[in-house]
Amino acid sequence: MAKVKLKQAQGNVVTGDRFWDREKDIELLTKRIDECAHVLLVAQRRMGKTSLMAEVYQRLSERYICLFVDLQKAASGSDAIVELSLAVQLHKPLWNKTKEVFANIIEAVTEKVEKVGVGELGVTLRAGLTAGNWAGKGDQLFAILAGSERPVLLMLDEVPVMINRMLKGHDYRITEERREQVDEFMSWLRKNSIKHQGKIRIIISGSIGLEPVLRQAGLSATINNFVPFELKPWDEGTAVGCLVALVPDQHVKVFHNQQNAFSFTICKVHKLSQSPLPQPVLILFFIQLSI
Repeated sequence: MAKVKLKQAQGNVVTGDRFWDREKDIELLTKRIDECAHVLLVAQRRMGKTSLMAEVYQRLSERYICLFVDLQKAASGSDAIVELSLAVQLHKPLWNKTKEVFANIIEAVTEKVEKVGVGELGVTLRAGLTAGNWAGKGDQLFAILAGSERPVLLMLDEVPVMINRMLKGHDYRITEERREQVDEFMSWLRKNSIKHQGKIRIIISGSIGLEPVLRQAGLSATINNFVPFELKPWDEGTAVGCLVALVPDQHVKVFHNQQNAFSFTICKVHKLSQSPLPQPVLILFFIQLSI
């Protein structure tokens, strides 16, 4: 039987022929999406949450208008609306309507807005959004998405990082003002997720858990309409299969003694950590065994 090969990838996100397994996860997540559920993607760090979303994005892009929004640098509701607007820019019919929402803000560049770089446009939008108008503009933006011909799959990555930053600031202190700002944003997101359910599906993900962050501020209820979706670590067979597929030599195999050592190492580290073993650690141990 021909050996299954996996292309090696540079960087953190993998898709297509660089994406390994997770077929059951993709099938179940797609089912949730098709059922109009809003999803809270839960997993340890380095478990492949962003790659899973990117792969689902590619596979569902013919049935859904897929929008991927990275909020790891966002620090306010205004920042989130800007990032969402820039994601919409990739879909011209929706972007033409979105420009009308921000007409007063981008009036100075309206004639050349299609030629304006994403960075410059982002700066322009940020300059015009305030604490007093971002929610209203965001409501209009959600209404535009809900009116699209195809349903929208909105993937919000690193929401917990954004919320943690908003809640604690640079001095890592939770204040009443910061709590109110987080409450306003999460309540706004909840309101729109309920109002447009069936037309817009939202996936929230991040490198840290969102619920524990919100719990610190007593705001866990703002995500009670999101269905938790746990992304678990690979089992041993999947991990070994991935590593074998990464070996370029068609004749290289994992011998029985190597597999036993590999299994023993997994077991030993698992006992030390008392938690599922992250995938990158498995790769490091396999490399050591193969030398």
